[in-house]
Amino acid sequence: MLNLIDKIETIVNKGLLWLMAQLSKAWKKYCPQKIQQFIQRCHDLIYGTIPAFFKKQLQHAKSAPKEILSIDFKGIFSSALSEGFKAFHEIRKKSPLKAFWAVLTVPVIFIVQWTKSLHPIHGFILGSFTIGSIFSAVVIGKTSYQLFQDEFGGREPAAVDAAYIRPDYYKKETRTTSLSSVKIPAIIEGINGLRSVQIDVSFLASNRETKKILDTSEFQLRDHFIENLEPVLPAFALTDEGRAMLKEKLEIEVNQYLKDQEAPGFIEETHIIHILAH
Repeated sequence: MLNLIDKIETIVNKGLLWLMAQLSKAWKKYCPQKIQQFIQRCHDLIYGTIPAFFKKQLQHAKSAPKEILSIDFKGIFSSALSEGFKAFHEIRKKSPLKAFWAVLTVPVIFIVQWTKSLHPIHGFILGSFTIGSIFSAVVIGKTSYQLFQDEFGGREPAAVDAAYIRPDYYKKETRTTSLSSVKIPAIIEGINGLRSVQIDVSFLASNRETKKILDTSEFQLRDHFIENLEPVLPAFALTDEGRAMLKEKLEIEVNQYLKDQEAPGFIEETHIIHILAH
């Protein structure tokens, strides 16, 4: 059985080889010569010229770093400067301006002409390193300038008086005073209704001197409240709206008292600590 399969495989292989040979003969016989030549050139280009070119360039690329390091850059730049000064001395008698221009341009032209004599791979590597070095120098310079500006550019000299705004919490505790058990005039609604309102309240003065005036005028301030505050309903004073209205009224009256006393400040904040109606 195995011998039979081997014989069939051999016959099939011979048949395929014969068929391919016949097709090749037919192709060479009937296909135009120009097409055959074009196909052959494409074949040679794809499988011969292009791989050989890249192989050669790869070999140059591998040896390029060593060859670049072996270049005498110092001597090249010295020669470029020498050419520039030589052109300067030749032209300066005729035109000093052209001589100065020659000093700037001749070394550059000399270096450009020298780079043309390099292999393309060498030129590409040198150009890449040159562009990278320039870009790095620009980035380093920009970063250094920004750091310098952040460190020194934005600071004012110590001798200059800069405007200073005190924060809201500046010595807040030393500007706060409080009154306890302040009696508020009350409206009596009935025999069993609430008859009085007492509150504990704190005031935040704009400065410490105003706070001292309030501390030394406690009884006068209580009398001022009794004389000027309008009576309120005790039940209403216990509500949120009543507390807000009472706090606003107390602040107005304290500021009016300070104004009458010709005090140098005013009340910034008023807080009701505790309220009792009975």
